[in-house]
Amino acid sequence: MNKFWLLYLFSCIALSCSKTGINTDYLNGYWEIDRVEKDGKLLKQYNFNAFIEYFQVENNEGFRMKLKPSFVGKFSGNLQKTYFSLEKTTPENIKIDYNKAELLDEELQKATATEIVISNSEGLTYYYKKYTPISLP
Repeated sequence: MNKFWLLYLFSCIALSCSKTGINTDYLNGYWEIDRVEKDGKLLKQYNFNAFIEYFQVENNEGFRMKLKPSFVGKFSGNLQKTYFSLEKTTPENIKIDYNKAELLDEELQKATATEIVISNSEGLTYYYKKYTPISLP
């Protein structure tokens, strides 16, 4: 009986230590840039964003587009979609492969309900926070 509990305890510890990777479902929705860093140094902090980004992903295929929010809760913009596919490179990183050759290589490094982190091949890291509409009294 002691062997059973020892095995059970060891299994629980081993499972809790394993990384589950990035949940790309969190990428879906409206996001605004919070800050940009390079080599761990802050390049720009955004206090206000005139544009936000909308991501939609399903089955490792998706698109993103820039939108301009208005004070009445609607969005404007050119509605041009940039299509991409996602490819897991490591458990901690997912390559964002755009269908246009002129775009920089990017990697999704983190995706949670409140933050996504995307880095590009120029060494820039973009920290996004979930977009919250501005409400006027």
